[in-house]
Amino acid sequence: EVLRPPELADDVDEAVGVDAGLNGAKSFSPASVKEGGTARVTVTLSNDTAAPLTGVTMLDDGLVGVVVANPANAATSCGGMATVTANPGASSVQLSGATIPAAGRCDVAFDVIANGNGEWKNTIAPGNIQSAEGAKNTAAITANLGKQTAELAINKSFSKLLVQGNEPSVLRLDVINTSPIAMEDVSFTDAFPK
Repeated sequence: EVLRPPELADDVDEAVGVDAGLNGAKSFSPASVKEGGTARVTVTLSNDTAAPLTGVTMLDDGLVGVVVANPANAATSCGGMATVTANPGASSVQLSGATIPAAGRCDVAFDVIANGNGEWKNTIAPGNIQSAEGAKNTAAITANLGKQTAELAINKSFSKLLVQGNEPSVLRLDVINTSPIAMEDVSFTDAFPK
C-alpha cells in the first residue's frame, strides 16, 4: 500500500493528467481546385503515447468555404467502433468511437466541394481531437486548399509576312490553355486593321 500526505494528493492527481499525445495532420488532394471543384480531405490521427487510445473523437468544424460533397465518400482506417459522420452539404465532419494503437496512426477521409473565393484555410481547433484517456490535440491542425485559376495564351502568326496588293496571307491563331483547368466555350475577338 502506498501512502501519500493528504496535502499533496490533489496536486499529484492533476500533474499526471494526460492532455498531450494525440496529434494530427490534414491534407487535400489535389492541393488546389477551381471553384466548385472536389478535393479529398485526409486527416491523419497520431497516438504519441505508449498505450492504446480508445473512444477517440474528432470534430472538424473548421471547413470554411468548403462543404461536404455528395457523395461524401467518408472512410476511416481507425480501429474500434469508429464511425465517420459526414453529411453532404455540411460544414463539419465528426469521428467517434475510434481506437488508435500505441504509437500508431489512422486516417479519416472525405470529399469536399470548394465554394466562393479561395484559397481555403481549414483548421481543426485545439481540443477537437480527444480520447477517453484524456489525451487531446493541443495545437491547431491546419491545411490550405489552393484555388486554381484559368489562364489562356494566344499565339498569332502569318504564313506570308510580306504581301503586295491583293495577295493572300494565312493568319493562324493558336489558343493555348496554360492552366490545369479544362475550359469550355472559350471565345475571343481579333479585330483586323482597316
